[in-house]
Amino acid sequence: LRESEEKIRGIMDHSTAVIILKDVEGRFLLVNRRFEEAYGISADQVLGKTSFEILPWEEAEKLTAQEKEVLRTGNPVEWEHDLTYVDGLHRMISVKFPVYSPTGKIVGIGTTATDITERKQAEEALRKNERLLQTVFDSIHHILFAKDINSKFLMVNRDYAERYNLAPEDFIGTHVMDLPIGTPEEKRRFLENDRLVLESGKRHEDHDFQITQLDGKVSHFNNTYLPLHGDQGEVVGLVGVSEDITERKRAEEALGESEAKFRDLVETSQNLIWRLDTEARFIYLNPAWEEALG
Repeated sequence: LRESEEKIRGIMDHSTAVIILKDVEGRFLLVNRRFEEAYGISADQVLGKTSFEILPWEEAEKLTAQEKEVLRTGNPVEWEHDLTYVDGLHRMISVKFPVYSPTGKIVGIGTTATDITERKQAEEALRKNERLLQTVFDSIHHILFAKDINSKFLMVNRDYAERYNLAPEDFIGTHVMDLPIGTPEEKRRFLENDRLVLESGKRHEDHDFQITQLDGKVSHFNNTYLPLHGDQGEVVGLVGVSEDITERKRAEEALGESEAKFRDLVETSQNLIWRLDTEARFIYLNPAWEEALG
């Protein structure tokens, strides 16, 4: 029995979690080495005492309330909370559970408390980086997007999302083929561009890419794709920049139409029309000159 107890004690003392055993009155019966390190107090100073004699009063009240709930229901309780250790405030995930006698009677309460402070700090740092990246994305007045190796969106900027009355987060996890825009052929061109970048790991450009919008109108884009690399240099996705050149294309087409109409008007006019260069030399005479000059 003593050997078994020593093995259990060895396991407890090598655990990174705080481990506690209390009786049904809330008095400490057993604590592990991590408990002693966390609170800067030895087991001898703790055993036989309650949380109110060891911990800040507010924390002791919350812990005691959880222990009473375990005793009342006979069910484990798990929750996330803050605890004050000797070196400051820590974020914990704790589990309190009933301890039974051989006859099935609850004779104590066990607790394991895992410190998740570093994980929480890392998650918050990640969220801050994501917010910063989203802010940078949203400040650029071109369509920006990032996709994984399966052509599913990781993020898009606000300029992209607002075109479809959506929020940027609505795109996360969406596949290119599930977009509400574009014909099947246009979407396949999307995928082909993705494939070229993901397989080659090189920059790719697709000029005058046409996509049919929700209203049926066709928009034109100049697209640039760049591979997104992982820690080992492997391609894990891509980043794309799309410049909307629709208005430019329309202006070019309108100018071309205007020039054609003007040319037709000049060519068929009975009036004499000419054009000079900067040195006053004729560079154009319309057909009416031929009739006038014979």
